[in-house]
Amino acid sequence: MQWAVIILVVTAVSASIGLWRNRFGSPLQSIVRVEAQSVYSLKVGDDTLFIACHCRQAQFISDTITKRDTLLVDWHYSSCRDSIVFQQEIKGLCVDEFSRVMVPFSSVSDTLQGDALRIMLEKALKDKSAEAERLQRQSGELAYYARTHTAIDDGYNQIMQYSECHHRRLETVLRTKTLLEHAVKNTAIALKDVQFKVNGRPMEMEYQQGVYVYLRPVSPNDIPPVADADFLWSAMCPWNQPTIPVCGVDGFGNRFHILASDTLYKGTLLSDDGSFYSGTFNDSLQRHGTGFLIDEDLVKYGRWVNGRFHGETMLYTPQRIYGIDISRYQHEAHNSVTQYIRVKDKRGRWIKKARRTKRVNIDWNRLRITRLGGKAQQHAQGKIDYNVSFVFIKCTQGTTIRSNYYASDLASARRVGIPVAPYHFFSTNRKGEDQAKWFIRHARLSQATMPPMLDVEPSEAEIRKMGGDAVLHRELLTWLRKVEKSANRRPILYVSQAFIDRHLRNAPPELLAYDVWIARYSEYRPYVKLLFWQLSPYGRVEGIYGDVDINVFNGTKEDFHKWLNQ
Repeated sequence: MQWAVIILVVTAVSASIGLWRNRFGSPLQSIVRVEAQSVYSLKVGDDTLFIACHCRQAQFISDTITKRDTLLVDWHYSSCRDSIVFQQEIKGLCVDEFSRVMVPFSSVSDTLQGDALRIMLEKALKDKSAEAERLQRQSGELAYYARTHTAIDDGYNQIMQYSECHHRRLETVLRTKTLLEHAVKNTAIALKDVQFKVNGRPMEMEYQQGVYVYLRPVSPNDIPPVADADFLWSAMCPWNQPTIPVCGVDGFGNRFHILASDTLYKGTLLSDDGSFYSGTFNDSLQRHGTGFLIDEDLVKYGRWVNGRFHGETMLYTPQRIYGIDISRYQHEAHNSVTQYIRVKDKRGRWIKKARRTKRVNIDWNRLRITRLGGKAQQHAQGKIDYNVSFVFIKCTQGTTIRSNYYASDLASARRVGIPVAPYHFFSTNRKGEDQAKWFIRHARLSQATMPPMLDVEPSEAEIRKMGGDAVLHRELLTWLRKVEKSANRRPILYVSQAFIDRHLRNAPPELLAYDVWIARYSEYRPYVKLLFWQLSPYGRVEGIYGDVDINVFNGTKEDFHKWLNQ
């Protein structure tokens, strides 16, 4: 038994003229676009499963439609009220002045049945199950994006529109999967229809000779226009010329071409791995310019350069949740007057010693962020006059250093009602357990109103010296677990974007389970899942002398208060 076969013939136009002739002996007039569809149907309860076979190995693709409505269907398909069809584009030949078209096409079986059908359905079920799992993972990433973004973010409306389409698509795939689970138990599926269109106009089969089918217009009024051969050749074979239109599909199941606009090409692309990109491309058809990518890792919207994602450009508004982190440097002014006094060293020799004569107090009642600093300053909307909604205070470092200002700053933050927590600066030449004990001893964790934070900023040389990533991961986990047990809250891990890329991506799952706080001082948002990010070390806060680190919470006000109350 032969299945419905559609063979895409990729033949040069010049070669086609010499090789292909019709029964009238007329020369080739034009290459035309032929859409062929062979549709089989199977009733499963109240639904109907429609199947389109398009190769000798009986590869199978399906979707569902109910009696009550038309579903958004697979991206390679179109839908109507009573069927779902596979539309395969073939290059046919217009062979005479009556617009008859010759196209390669095999005979079609009236039914699909037997072991081959069962194998086909089982393979389809396996493929649909894998697709459903992939779409569910992508749905999780879209949900994370929606939770951490609002309408003020660039690209938000575009991604939310895509998300609605994605949700409907997932529902369709899950329903198709359910129908396939029932269909594998059936013995035969009947042929519903075979249809042809040429350049968008309906055609009917006149006769078949070998593997070639000759088509004619349904009526004189349906004679299709003759297509331009050179244009159609380019449109059908985009891989031959990287600067011509590229065929694909958009998030709503519509076919498209990537169209030229100045030096960039704009469109959408569905990759073999299931990832979806919408935006602009360069001449080599790499993601370039502005666009968004949906895959199983993270929704990435923003700037692309030659296929590489640079980041999401941020817009800073009063609606975001801002905070600061401080240490002794906010109390010891960099431009304070320094006296040099003569003192004796241990050997009794007279030496000069610098002594700061100016210490600065923080006016906790006046705290307001008045400047973001750095590149973030360029992306602030309106006047910068933001609340300080949280503060992290340095408490300890290693196993010997502690801040003399921590206790008073902790008490002052609590007095004015600002959520507060301590942090520890991690040392690579001390055991994680010993550092945790030192931190717990001085942090007064019962008075903190937020989870503590571990500041991890080792150099590459320090990581190598301590034994590499495996040792670093082990010591970090030791600190985190011990402090978590004492604080009864999961600590936060403060790292840089570079540290994530080089050292944390291959960390054990136990370490990756901790929320992260990213330091990234560019104009882009960090492209990892995070809780906070530090956008600038050069901010200004009324009530604090000198520069201050400015941070932002990754979410809405409601999310922030929900996190505080966990």
